[in-house]
Amino acid sequence: MKAVHLHTEHGVKACLLGDPGRLYTPYVSINFPIRKHRIANGDVERFTKPLTIGHGKRQRPYPLIRIANHMLRVGRAHGITKAARLLVMKAKT
Repeated sequence: MKAVHLHTEHGVKACLLGDPGRLYTPYVSINFPIRKHRIANGDVERFTKPLTIGHGKRQRPYPLIRIANHMLRVGRAHGITKAARLLVMKAKT
Protein backbone atom coordinates (compact mmCIF):
# COMPACT_ATOMS: atom_id res chain seq x y z
CA MET A 1 0.00 0.00 0.00
CA LYS A 2 1.20 3.47 -0.83
CA ALA A 3 -0.14 6.93 -1.58
CA VAL A 4 0.69 8.08 -5.12
CA HIS A 5 -0.04 10.70 -7.77
CA LEU A 6 -1.61 8.93 -10.76
CA HIS A 7 -1.37 10.59 -14.19
CA THR A 8 -4.46 9.81 -16.31
CA GLU A 9 -5.99 11.32 -19.44
CA HIS A 10 -8.25 13.34 -17.12
CA GLY A 11 -5.41 14.87 -15.11
CA VAL A 12 -3.47 14.00 -11.97
CA LYS A 13 -5.24 12.28 -9.08
CA ALA A 14 -4.17 11.41 -5.55
CA CYS A 15 -4.69 7.67 -5.15
CA LEU A 16 -4.25 4.88 -2.66
CA LEU A 17 -2.43 2.09 -4.50
CA GLY A 18 -3.02 -1.48 -3.28
CA ASP A 19 -0.81 -4.55 -3.39
CA PRO A 20 -0.08 -5.75 -6.96
CA GLY A 21 -1.77 -8.87 -8.26
CA ARG A 22 -0.70 -11.12 -11.13
CA LEU A 23 -1.86 -8.73 -13.89
CA TYR A 24 -3.35 -5.63 -12.24
CA THR A 25 -2.81 -3.38 -9.25
CA PRO A 26 -5.96 -2.05 -7.54
CA TYR A 27 -6.24 1.62 -6.60
CA VAL A 28 -8.82 3.93 -5.08
CA SER A 29 -9.14 7.58 -6.07
CA ILE A 30 -11.66 10.22 -5.11
CA ASN A 31 -14.32 10.14 -7.84
CA PHE A 32 -17.99 10.12 -6.95
CA PRO A 33 -18.86 7.50 -5.86
CA ILE A 34 -15.50 6.32 -4.55
CA ARG A 35 -14.80 2.95 -6.14
CA LYS A 36 -11.97 0.53 -6.77
CA HIS A 37 -10.14 0.84 -10.10
CA ARG A 38 -7.26 -1.16 -11.50
CA ILE A 39 -4.13 -0.38 -13.48
CA ALA A 40 -1.87 -2.79 -15.35
CA ASN A 41 1.27 -3.69 -13.42
CA GLY A 42 3.50 -2.48 -16.28
CA ASP A 43 1.93 0.98 -16.18
CA VAL A 44 2.36 1.57 -12.44
CA GLU A 45 5.98 2.76 -12.68
CA ARG A 46 5.25 4.88 -15.75
CA PHE A 47 2.17 6.76 -14.56
CA THR A 48 2.67 7.09 -10.78
CA LYS A 49 4.97 8.99 -8.48
CA PRO A 50 4.98 9.06 -4.67
CA LEU A 51 2.60 11.44 -2.92
CA THR A 52 4.56 13.69 -0.57
CA ILE A 53 3.87 16.38 1.99
CA GLY A 54 6.11 19.34 2.77
CA HIS A 55 8.63 21.27 0.69
CA GLY A 56 12.35 21.04 0.02
CA LYS A 57 14.39 19.23 2.68
CA ARG A 58 11.30 18.76 4.88
CA GLN A 59 9.51 16.71 2.21
CA ARG A 60 8.29 13.31 3.45
CA PRO A 61 5.87 10.59 2.29
CA TYR A 62 2.16 11.30 2.75
CA PRO A 63 0.82 9.28 5.73
CA LEU A 64 -1.41 6.33 4.76
CA ILE A 65 -3.68 6.86 7.76
CA ARG A 66 -4.40 10.44 6.68
CA ILE A 67 -5.35 9.58 3.09
CA ALA A 68 -7.39 6.56 4.27
CA ASN A 69 -9.35 8.67 6.77
CA HIS A 70 -9.91 11.35 4.12
CA MET A 71 -11.27 8.80 1.61
CA LEU A 72 -13.59 7.26 4.20
CA ARG A 73 -14.87 10.70 5.22
CA VAL A 74 -15.60 11.66 1.60
CA GLY A 75 -17.09 8.20 1.02
CA ARG A 76 -19.56 8.63 3.87
CA ALA A 77 -20.75 11.90 2.35
CA HIS A 78 -20.82 10.93 -1.34
CA GLY A 79 -20.92 7.12 -1.42
CA ILE A 80 -18.28 4.39 -1.45
CA THR A 81 -18.43 0.84 -2.76
CA LYS A 82 -17.76 -2.18 -0.56
CA ALA A 83 -14.63 -3.16 -2.49
CA ALA A 84 -13.19 0.35 -2.15
CA ARG A 85 -14.00 0.43 1.57
CA LEU A 86 -12.18 -2.88 2.08
CA LEU A 87 -9.09 -1.62 0.26
CA VAL A 88 -9.04 1.64 2.25
CA MET A 89 -9.60 -0.18 5.57
CA LYS A 90 -6.71 -2.53 4.67
CA ALA A 91 -4.48 0.55 4.34
CA LYS A 92 -5.43 1.70 7.85
CA THR A 93 -4.14 -1.52 9.45
